[in-house]
Amino acid sequence: MTVKGLDAPKITVLLSVYNSARYLAEAMESILKQTFSAFEFLIIDDASTDETSDIIRSFRDPRIRVLRNKANLGLNRSLNIGLREAGGEYVARMDADDISGPQRLELQWNYVQAHPECALLGCQYHTIDEGGTILRAWAFPTDHPDIVAGLKRSNCFGHGSVLMHRARILSIGAYRNEIPYAQDYDLWIRTAENYQVANLPDYLYRLRMHEKAITSQKHYEQVVCVEFIQDLARERSSHGQDSLQDPQRREKALVDLQQRLEDRERKIQHYIITVEQMRRYIDELDAHNYRLEKLISRLSAPAETSEPSHEPKAPSRQLNILQKKTWSIFLMRLLLRWFPPLRFALRRKIIACLDSFNGNTITGWAFALDGADITGAVRADGMEIGSLKPGDPRPDVAAAYPGFSKARASGFTCWLDWSKVAPGPVDLNIELSHSSGKGITLGPLRVEMPFSGTKKSGVHHN
Repeated sequence: MTVKGLDAPKITVLLSVYNSARYLAEAMESILKQTFSAFEFLIIDDASTDETSDIIRSFRDPRIRVLRNKANLGLNRSLNIGLREAGGEYVARMDADDISGPQRLELQWNYVQAHPECALLGCQYHTIDEGGTILRAWAFPTDHPDIVAGLKRSNCFGHGSVLMHRARILSIGAYRNEIPYAQDYDLWIRTAENYQVANLPDYLYRLRMHEKAITSQKHYEQVVCVEFIQDLARERSSHGQDSLQDPQRREKALVDLQQRLEDRERKIQHYIITVEQMRRYIDELDAHNYRLEKLISRLSAPAETSEPSHEPKAPSRQLNILQKKTWSIFLMRLLLRWFPPLRFALRRKIIACLDSFNGNTITGWAFALDGADITGAVRADGMEIGSLKPGDPRPDVAAAYPGFSKARASGFTCWLDWSKVAPGPVDLNIELSHSSGKGITLGPLRVEMPFSGTKKSGVHHN
């Protein structure tokens, strides 16, 4: 291939674009201003529908050559077309969102001339934001042995920053169309298995991070493909070829990859649903705390009558403490959703809440997260004045704690025998015990003796 005004390009800069108008002009300018000028600029327009074609036509440089796909073929196929059509011995990749430093091609060309055995040469790069501000400097190994070791764990090349020996890349099959994401990582591993690879120590490239970039939009899909690519590499190491290279195993491998991608998609949808559930939990918590604040305000207000009240005292300070403890219920819900290992640590945790207290009777609910039985007693100043009696099941409560299928919440009721306690102020404690020996205590609640009346206080406790 030759370009008008350029008989023998030494390098073909390969750029595949699809609806890339936003940053395309800046990316093209960074290539056309290179200090190394003996290149052709091959652009594959993958059937763009925005202003991409107009932007390309606005540049009049004779080194630019454009091929337009009749239909959208995707990045893999477009890049393989470019590799076959390239006129240079070496092909330099470029992405439409990014920026190449002015000396990039010159320094990479000088290196491969001094090291002709090198089939793949990258460089260090910075990530930048939408406005071009540097976010992070990425440092990669430079020597072949270190890169080979690093590729077993992750990608050691910025896709748009590499210079490839065209014939050698084609000899190993170039980009594999079967791998939809992280296709460059697969190609680099296969290249390093067959040829020498290297990275320059210089920062010659800027990779732009934005919401429409493939890295941002398809992060989870890329993770799946990376794991699949690493599995293929281990197969080649053990058997000399991988599943995609073996006709008898190829179809099964593709089905496996598709299944992995679908499983990850289901997990993503589950996370989205979980976030919505968290929002509802927070709304519930806000409403619950609002009710407690009203209770605090009502019980803290001066009495409207001079007659002595026999209601148990529930000072504002105590109710504030109770209000804070209600957070634990909702926080546990969130933690159990997002941190499953916590389920194991909390398998013997007792969850309990005091619903009402009218001076003579206490009601509430309790359950153990592992489904074990719970017993309990109420003590006043250390003296037992009643034991908990199991009440009606509370499936609505148990359902609020995901991950504990054995848990069955049960209501409880306790009638208090005040004859065992001397009249006057006492500290009430509700002691709950797990069959394993673990337990919790609700309280203390500071109350007055004696009691009369049956009006419920509506106090909640966890």
